[in-house]
Amino acid sequence: MRRWCWPFVALLLLSAGTAVAGQGPDVISGTSPQPTDPNHQKTMIDLLIERGKSGQPMQVDPAQASLCNVCGQPLFKHADPEFRCVPDTKKNGQLQEIREIDVTCPVCTAPFKAAQQGNINIGEGEDRDFCPHSVGKIAVYSSVWMCPECGYAAVGRFWGKRPDDLAKDIGPETVSAVRETLAAPTRKRMIELAGLKPVKQNQDGEPVYDPQLLKFGTYIRQTQIPDWVKYDNALKLIEAAKLKVPHTVLAKLEIEAAYACRHFVCSEVSVSGMDPVLFDSLSKSIRKINNFLAKECIELRLARKEPLVDPNAVESDPDILELAAQRIIEKGNQMVTRQVTEGQDQRTVEASIFTAGDMFVLHLDHAGFLDRQGRYADAVKALEAARQVISGRTPNAGGSQADKDLVGYIERQVTKLREVVDQRLTCLKMEREHQYRAADQLMQILYFGSESDRVEPARTAYLIGELLRRDGAEPDAAKAWFEAALALFKHPRWDREALAIAKRQLPKMDFSELQDLVQSDRIKYQTWAQAQMRLLDGKTKGKGLSNNIQGALDKVKGRLGAETADAGNSEATAKPVTPATPDTTTKPVTPETPKGPAVAVKGPAPDDNPPVQPKTTPPDTTAKPASGKPDTPAARAGKTRDEVFAAYYQALKKYQAEKGEPAPRLSALSEGHYLDETLLSHDASGKLLCPESGQALLYSRTALGSADRPLFIPIGKSLNAKRLYGDGSIKE
Repeated sequence: MRRWCWPFVALLLLSAGTAVAGQGPDVISGTSPQPTDPNHQKTMIDLLIERGKSGQPMQVDPAQASLCNVCGQPLFKHADPEFRCVPDTKKNGQLQEIREIDVTCPVCTAPFKAAQQGNINIGEGEDRDFCPHSVGKIAVYSSVWMCPECGYAAVGRFWGKRPDDLAKDIGPETVSAVRETLAAPTRKRMIELAGLKPVKQNQDGEPVYDPQLLKFGTYIRQTQIPDWVKYDNALKLIEAAKLKVPHTVLAKLEIEAAYACRHFVCSEVSVSGMDPVLFDSLSKSIRKINNFLAKECIELRLARKEPLVDPNAVESDPDILELAAQRIIEKGNQMVTRQVTEGQDQRTVEASIFTAGDMFVLHLDHAGFLDRQGRYADAVKALEAARQVISGRTPNAGGSQADKDLVGYIERQVTKLREVVDQRLTCLKMEREHQYRAADQLMQILYFGSESDRVEPARTAYLIGELLRRDGAEPDAAKAWFEAALALFKHPRWDREALAIAKRQLPKMDFSELQDLVQSDRIKYQTWAQAQMRLLDGKTKGKGLSNNIQGALDKVKGRLGAETADAGNSEATAKPVTPATPDTTTKPVTPETPKGPAVAVKGPAPDDNPPVQPKTTPPDTTAKPASGKPDTPAARAGKTRDEVFAAYYQALKKYQAEKGEPAPRLSALSEGHYLDETLLSHDASGKLLCPESGQALLYSRTALGSADRPLFIPIGKSLNAKRLYGDGSIKE
């Protein structure tokens, strides 16, 4: 329990000078901020009581009750045919919009606009199970559409059709399942989301709403409905209607559902029906904590001597973010302890450092960072700490009926914040369940083999291992899957298949760049597998695996053995397979944690058809390592591999600092005189040549700044284990 978080209900946000964005660094360094607000010593509750006693109306602004999370405008405005829901976000000078299409529900015939999946990026990072975190509010992660009136939900390309036969419309079993299972809870959720108030009560005491406002499809957009709700409805419908769905589709749905739950846990606090005073204070706390985290993340990277490619960019590493949040909490504890020991009042000290609203936001953020790391139990503890911040005794405002009404109003407002914690705890639990089921489906794909041409075995094996690691119940199985993935990544056939896939997905990219991309991905996945496997140290129990997990592993190992025997076969006999990870620059793909059998899949994008296998595969251009020193200035000058690595790293950093982008090729460094002539060691094709062995290395222009991606990748069998990584480190 964080003693310095004032557990009094008033806790909620001192709208004080300490809560103003930009003063965070002064507090952390030990300097007491000077209050700039005459109400700085008053709690949120005090301000609400004052307003109530002054005769001002105690009610929530109707517009504040239901704002669109994309355009920021009230939801009711979306019912206007002339209104455009456009996010205030620009990219490359162009205003990006969420693509919507008009659809009709096949169950209740309600019309609504469906948002198409897109605008996804990894600007805020990519988790180790390939979950993307996008910058901005224009990313549409969900491939599932949901009718806001009856709750029918399905993948966009299956809309209104049977998933096992797209030529047929949904049957009566689906309609019945929607009406019996989904309609009532969906209606309740939409009423809460829209912030509707009943106009009266019927004879049974049940609330009656304006029938026009119950036409949710006219004003509630798909982007306003939480993604986890859409996936929950879609999966419940499959189960209730006993629909026959391919394992690859189910795995993809479960993975994306787990991502949706995590995105919700990591989202900023947003509460409909919040009082303007509370809303303003909470907004200040969000800005303040964001400033603290940004400063702490920079200090952590500087302490580790890691390069800051762009200090103004959003921190994307969940490990850095989690440590930053933990350090802020620890520093606050130390300051409270020190100042209270010196004789100052504890409540005054706590308020001068962080308000209760600050701590509420910080603990919620911390829970999100822990969830991204796969630390489920710790994330639950962080959410419980957030709940504790808003627990306590409601202040007594007086004995009159008006005072009692005021206290009741305040209690309802605080309850809304408790519901924020409850919803995130629910999503954490659901995420874990979706991860387990995703892993189970993935292992079934590998075991039965009927859909195995839709998954890439190495990345699928890695993903199963990561899902099992996150789940925590099968550490031995997780380790076994990581080991299988590493063996598959090292197999010579992986390069050929990965190149064929990359060529199909990026047909306009130069072949040498495709090689660079494939090799970089291989190093990335191998590094991830090794790092995640180390997290299992001390957790494995040495017990045997369950039959279903062992069976799926044996199938993968059997293929590995067969491929080893066929390693000399021509490339034309290798059938390329679809990768299990999503292209995060366009559309997300979904993986997560399991307990039983599973198989990592990558199906086609929601609105795409399965990719057609190419008739021919790229030629094997693997370069043979040179024997002896190359004829380069660096080799002639007797420079070592480490000296050349260090020189090229500094040159690449200088080029990016001056040009604002990575060097497109190594020749740009010599043409711009970024390198001393005695250190030049690349050939005309842009490959770096080791001055000691003559081995050619591919330059990865996207790796600069990354601690786990090498800048130069050996071609063919490595003659030297040392690698130069994007953060400037040289290690084996």
